[in-house]
Amino acid sequence: PDQGVWDHDARAYTLTDSPLYLRLRGIDEDSSVHMRRPFFLAPLHPDDRARIESLVDQQAAGEPFSSLLPSPPPPPSIPYLWILSRGKPIEWDETGAPVRTVGTDTDITRLKTIEAELALEKERLQVTLQSIADGVIATDQHGDIIFMNEAAERMTGWVSADALGQKMETVFDSRLETETDRASGLMQQC
Repeated sequence: PDQGVWDHDARAYTLTDSPLYLRLRGIDEDSSVHMRRPFFLAPLHPDDRARIESLVDQQAAGEPFSSLLPSPPPPPSIPYLWILSRGKPIEWDETGAPVRTVGTDTDITRLKTIEAELALEKERLQVTLQSIADGVIATDQHGDIIFMNEAAERMTGWVSADALGQKMETVFDSRLETETDRASGLMQQC
């Protein structure tokens, strides 16, 4: 992945950085970069500035941090990147206050785009499964129920919220047509 490196000196409000860090942040390589808050916060998504200021305070207190930028996703017309920013103090003054912090910025825009697409696909699947007339019950590999649609609720008499985490045979006793007195274990066979 694209990853930029930075080194912040709090004494001089300076930032030593890699060319990729500058590109990820949308900063011209010929610009003088400093870490005063107005400069640092200006390119951030407006909905994210307060959260990032608290992380800057966390960094100033000497705590390691990790943050996603920006949040929430911007509209498609705004060319924001998703950046995973991590940093850790490496030098302290005589009072114990951090004076130098190093870190990385990683472009995770592609990952966040895929995540959003998967969430949308999951939502479509959920809507479809709730809409069909057939009962659908999904389990994990241990046979514990992880999903039940409304049709399955009507067929079994179980409310989905109560059925989640239950064993399949507790909620739905599957039998072959020829078996009348015992559960067939079809679920376990599958």
